[in-house]
Amino acid sequence: MAADKRKSKSSEAEVHELYGKALTALHSKQFKDAQKLFEKIEKDFPNEIEVIERARCFIRLCERAQNSIANPNTDSAEEAFDLGVFHHNNHGHKEAQSLFQRALELADDDRTDHIHYALAASFVQEGDHKKAIEQLKKAIKLNADNRFFAANDPDFRPLAEDSSFRELVEVDDQDRG
Repeated sequence: MAADKRKSKSSEAEVHELYGKALTALHSKQFKDAQKLFEKIEKDFPNEIEVIERARCFIRLCERAQNSIANPNTDSAEEAFDLGVFHHNNHGHKEAQSLFQRALELADDDRTDHIHYALAASFVQEGDHKKAIEQLKKAIKLNADNRFFAANDPDFRPLAEDSSFRELVEVDDQDRG
């Protein structure tokens, strides 16, 4: 009987540790990881009925969250852009790039410089400097003020030593006066 109690306490500690890790992943918006951990609780601890019921609720929440990320409701360029900025700021640069591309497709006028600029910033953060420069050129062509913004934007620091970037953001005498 003492061995059963020790096993039970050990099992209880394991399920709580796993549950804590799952909640941490969930709060960090790592929905796929959280879902796997909650599913592991469900599989590995069948006697923990209360914990399993909560885990099942969180599994459904993770599924919905992943579905909304995979299929965002982006019916306008503005919605796609805003969601892209959210992902960019949370280091989801691939998702951001996809949403910025969608915003460009949905945009109905020439006021897309901010989208090209944001796309360039996401490319920089992913290490694709060539695509970043291409997008930044488009942003500057549409709005010359983007030259000054990029020169001072921390997102573009990885390009500071790139000669094509420096040429793009440097102000010549014509631009000053």
